[in-house]
Amino acid sequence: MQQGRQDQIDRENSMTGQVSPLGTPPKLQAGSTPLYRQPDYPSNVFKAELQPILRSQEQLSQCASKQEVLNEVQQMLQQFQQQHINLWAQMSQVTQVQSQRAMIESLTTSLDSAQR
Repeated sequence: MQQGRQDQIDRENSMTGQVSPLGTPPKLQAGSTPLYRQPDYPSNVFKAELQPILRSQEQLSQCASKQEVLNEVQQMLQQFQQQHINLWAQMSQVTQVQSQRAMIESLTTSLDSAQR
């Protein structure tokens, strides 16, 4: 029962703006806005002045990042094209080795038959 009474006192004190025994700050009156949320608070003024600058910097960074992405994509494409060329060269070498192998097998078979 004592705790319930203390809660009631704390609620009354917070409504009247008095500090409770625990040292909590007074509550704001209903409908009042804290200083940091008031439109004329300095940070809001700075934000308003800096907003266009921030927007232009964001646009520049987006352009820069788009250019970086484009450069990376072009580099990846060049690497892919080089790998494609290398792959065709390797396939050509494999085909050449296979034909040489077939020719060696044919010559070996002919030599074996001639020796018999």
